[in-house]
Amino acid sequence: MCKIKLTNLTFHLFIAVLFWFSCFGTCSTRDGKHWRQNKAASLSVFEQREKGQGGRSSHPRRQMAAKQVMNSATFNVLDYGAKGDGHTDDTKTEVSSIANQAFQAAWAAACKVEASTLMVPSGSVFLVGPISFSGPTCQANIIFQIDGKIIAPTSSGAWKLGLMQWIEFTKLKGITIRGKGIIDGQGSVWWNESPTNDPTAEESTSSYNDSVTAKASFSKFQI
Repeated sequence: MCKIKLTNLTFHLFIAVLFWFSCFGTCSTRDGKHWRQNKAASLSVFEQREKGQGGRSSHPRRQMAAKQVMNSATFNVLDYGAKGDGHTDDTKTEVSSIANQAFQAAWAAACKVEASTLMVPSGSVFLVGPISFSGPTCQANIIFQIDGKIIAPTSSGAWKLGLMQWIEFTKLKGITIRGKGIIDGQGSVWWNESPTNDPTAEESTSSYNDSVTAKASFSKFQI
């Protein structure tokens, strides 16, 4: 009799355990399904929000950071083909042309970005012929950073008939020229060829309205 009762008790316990595991598995499955549905709904809302914004980021801080990086872009003239070796023959006007092309290319790139910087790096000497850095299509507040040395050609062949200016900035909004470099017009060469010229009467720069022009008649201008 005891044996039969023990057997019945064991059977009932087995049924109870089996029923408990069955309920646990069903509940777990339902919970997992419910979690996946919630996740899918969240993703759907997020995707709709992204589409509503045209794919743009919804974080203004990220947009501001990206704008600051773009606005602080620096354009180094060496990256645009300038030599900057300082050992070129001034009579070879094509060398000056290479420097001019590099400066113009760097300037064209800097013009497209507001508050960008055109960099004339230190440790380099650039032979630059008559050149004009002008707008009016340029963005505002461009910085012309001169840390290296810019020298003028000493050959008369580099100067076109009637051309008086060497480096010119014109039709720009908020241009800033700064740095620790040197702009050397090499005026002593011209004074030696023209003894009647009075060096004390030289004109280093002239400014009018929104234009600043560095004349070729000056000897040395250090920033």
